[in-house]
Amino acid sequence: MVSLGIYILKDSFCISEVSLLKQKLKLLSIKEFFWEDSSEEKKLKMLSEQIAQREQKYKGQNIRFCYCLPQSLVASFSLQLPFKERFKILKTIPFEVEEHTPFQSNKILFDARVCQIREKNQSDVLVFVTLEESISSFLSFLKSVKRPIHFLSCSISSLVNLLEAWNTPLSKSQNSELVETYIYLGIENSYLLFFKNGFLNHSSSLDWGCREIIDEMKKIYKLDKSKAWKEFFHKSFLLTQNQGFSKEQVFFSNLVKKHVEKLISQFNLLNMSLASKENVKISKVRTFGPGSIIRNLNVFLEKKLNIPFHSLKKFLPFPHWNWKEQAYGLIATGLALEGLKRYPYQGLDFLHSKKQLPSLFSLGKLKKKAIIACMAFFILLSYVVVKDYETSKLLLQIEEVFNEYGRKIAYLSPNKLNVENVESFLKKERKILEAKEIIKKELSKANSLDYLEKVVHKIGSSEKWNLNLESLRIFGSKIEIKGSIDSSKQEDFYKFLKTLALAQSISSGEAKKKAVSINSKGDQNKMLSSDESEKKDQHIKAVFSYSFQFK
Repeated sequence: MVSLGIYILKDSFCISEVSLLKQKLKLLSIKEFFWEDSSEEKKLKMLSEQIAQREQKYKGQNIRFCYCLPQSLVASFSLQLPFKERFKILKTIPFEVEEHTPFQSNKILFDARVCQIREKNQSDVLVFVTLEESISSFLSFLKSVKRPIHFLSCSISSLVNLLEAWNTPLSKSQNSELVETYIYLGIENSYLLFFKNGFLNHSSSLDWGCREIIDEMKKIYKLDKSKAWKEFFHKSFLLTQNQGFSKEQVFFSNLVKKHVEKLISQFNLLNMSLASKENVKISKVRTFGPGSIIRNLNVFLEKKLNIPFHSLKKFLPFPHWNWKEQAYGLIATGLALEGLKRYPYQGLDFLHSKKQLPSLFSLGKLKKKAIIACMAFFILLSYVVVKDYETSKLLLQIEEVFNEYGRKIAYLSPNKLNVENVESFLKKERKILEAKEIIKKELSKANSLDYLEKVVHKIGSSEKWNLNLESLRIFGSKIEIKGSIDSSKQEDFYKFLKTLALAQSISSGEAKKKAVSINSKGDQNKMLSSDESEKKDQHIKAVFSYSFQFK
C-alpha cells in the first residue's frame, strides 16, 4: 500500500510518499513545488499533473490520497469519558460540542483522537472540530483535481503521527508521570504539543511562522520564492554576540531576531495561560520543523525564556531519516501516515463525520450559501487574528508591569514569580492590614478609664467645694467616687455631678448607647452625717459616695 500526503500552502504544496509492505514502513519521496501562477486554475492544473504522475508511478498498487485542512480553520478541546469504544465516543461528542463552541452542532464536523485509556475503561479524548463551510470550500477547490480523497485531517493530527507510536493501540498500563513538550515551528503557523505516556494530551496554536522571515528576505535581497526559501533553509542563523562578525552578518541576524522576538512574546502569553487555566507547566521543550533549522535558535530561546530547548533528532516511524534536510515535508509525511493506519484509537478524518450528513454539493443553492458563509468565516477569522495581536501586545505590557511590581512589592525572585505566589503574598498583607484596623478601632473606643480621666479632671479643677477625694474605683463599666465635702456645698455638688454626667454623655457622641446613669443604691444619692448638730457649721465635712454607670 502507498499513501500520498498532500499539504497545500500559500506559496507551494508538498507531496510525501510513504509505503507499508509486510509491516515495513518506508519513506519513498518528499518534494516541494512552488506555484508557478497565482490563479486558482493554474494551481489546480499543476497539482493535478503531479498527482497524475504519482498515480502512474504506482499503477496497480493500492493508493490513498490524504489531504490537510488548514489548522486555522480547526479548533480542539479535551474530554474525559467513562468508556473507550470509538462509536460511543463519537455519539457523545455532539452533546459536548454545543458547550465548547459558539456554533450550532448541525453546522460543525468533528472527529476525535483517543489519547489515553485509564482504569475502568475510562478514556482521555482530544476532539477536533471545524465548520461544514470550511470543508465545503476546501473540497470545492479540489473538485477539478478529479482524484478521490481518502482522508481529510489537520496539521496537528498529522504531526502527532511522527511523534507517537502511530500504528499501535493504546495500553492501560502506562506511566502517568512521563510528560513531554514539543514545539513545531512551521512555515505559516506553529504548534505546542503536550504528550503524556507517549500520546498526544493537549495542543495549542501559535500565530507565528518562518514565512515572515522568508518574505522579508525576498524584499530586501530581491529573491524569488524558491530562492528565498533555499537561502533561509541553508543560511539562516542568530548571533549570540555581534563582536567579530561582519555588518552583513549582524544585519541578517537582527532580521531573524526581530521575528523570533514575536515568537517569544506569544510563547510567554501561552505559557501563562496554560499554567493558570490548564495547570500545564512547561519544564523542557523539544523543537522541530522548518523554523527550528535556524542556527543558535535553541540557545537564544533558552536564554530569553529560562526553559531548556533542545532539537528533536529523530521520529519514531523513521528513526534514520535526516528530517532537517526536508523539514518542509513534515506535515505531508504525517498526512501520509494517516492513510496507513489500521487501529481505531488513532487518526483523524473529517470525511468520516461528513458521511453521516447529507451531501454538501447536492444542490447548487447550498454551494453558493457555503461559499458566502466561508467568506464570512474568513473575514471573522481575520478580525480575530488582528484583535489577538493587539491583545497580545497589551498582555505583554501587563506582564512586564506584573514582573516589575512582583519583584519590588512581593520581594519574589524571578523563578518564583507567578500569579499564585503574588496572590498569596497579597492575601497575607491584607490580613495584617485588617488586623491593624481592628486594633486601631478598638483602641479608639471610649471606655471607663477615658470617662474617669474626664470626671477627675473636672472635679479636681473645682476648688470651691473644699473637696477631699478618698478613692476612685472602676468596676467594669462603673466608676465609683468616695470622699468628703463641706456639708453646705452638698446640694450644689450633686447638681454639678449630674450636669457633668450629662455633659460626658453628650461629648462621647453616642448618647443613646453610652448614656450615663446615676446609681441610687443606699447612701449614693444622700449625704451621710454622724452628728445633726454639725450641719450648722458651714465647714463640717460630709462623707459621700457617688457612681457613674456607662451603658
